[in-house]
Amino acid sequence: MRIGLTGGTGFIGQWLIRLYASEHEFVVLTSGNHSSEHFAHKNVCYKTGDYSLDSMKEIFQGCDCLVHLGAGLSTKERETSFLNYQDNIKSSENLFEAARNLGIKNVVNLSSRTVYDHGISGPYGEEMAPVPMNYYAAAKLAVEHIASLYNRRYNMKIKTLRLAQIFGPGGRGGYMMEIFRQKCEAGEQITVLDNQGKELLYVKDAAKAILCACLQPEKEGTYNVGSGIFHTNAQIADAFCRVYENKAGYVCSKDQTDQMVQNYMDVSKAWKELEFQAEYTLENALRDLKAQKQGETGGNQ
Repeated sequence: MRIGLTGGTGFIGQWLIRLYASEHEFVVLTSGNHSSEHFAHKNVCYKTGDYSLDSMKEIFQGCDCLVHLGAGLSTKERETSFLNYQDNIKSSENLFEAARNLGIKNVVNLSSRTVYDHGISGPYGEEMAPVPMNYYAAAKLAVEHIASLYNRRYNMKIKTLRLAQIFGPGGRGGYMMEIFRQKCEAGEQITVLDNQGKELLYVKDAAKAILCACLQPEKEGTYNVGSGIFHTNAQIADAFCRVYENKAGYVCSKDQTDQMVQNYMDVSKAWKELEFQAEYTLENALRDLKAQKQGETGGNQ
């Protein structure tokens, strides 16, 4: 299969290519000359362009499937206005239109767990009425509606994947999973709010889910993609300490007053229709993360 890819130089995109370039061809849209740090393979072609309709029509000619990972991330600055995410919406519509013009019905679009009401406990099913938690999520939901419109109006087969929180080698710094890893490597104690938690998905499982969706060209609609398991922050910290053999361990903060809300998704539809099921348990994912990081540094940690 020849897969056209936006956002292919990012965290999830690079893992998708790295894991499946030996089986499929990838045409990757980049906004500039791709770096030597990006994964290279004979089946991977990086092409410079932009997210305009004309550019994507030219770059993705001959592809069997398009995967849309490219989007501006949620930041404190962007969260001051919904309009700060209008480029995400426009680039998504341009990709759907390019696919339609090129006769490519099979499209995979990435959305987020943040479209659900995180004020109530899960499991969250795809049929639930969305309650976006911020402007970023509202923009993701707008793109979902555009995808649905294209499916109805043009008989497209766009599959939207609502992903749980992704973690793994190459993920964004400054977030809980990376902070826990750094503290464990330094042998420092972790402090957690145990009345909080989350559903996690290892990046290799996220890449697998995207490929599973690509391999179901006749399917369309919205799919929850995650582990389907809620972990408290204490459980996550405990797993980190065990895998990294951090004797300093963890402690629960005394500043805990709010009632816990278990945020996780019902992932049964993705298993039934896309044949996707997460393979990595939390502990196995952390062991793989540790091995990957040790490989990057030659094992000297």
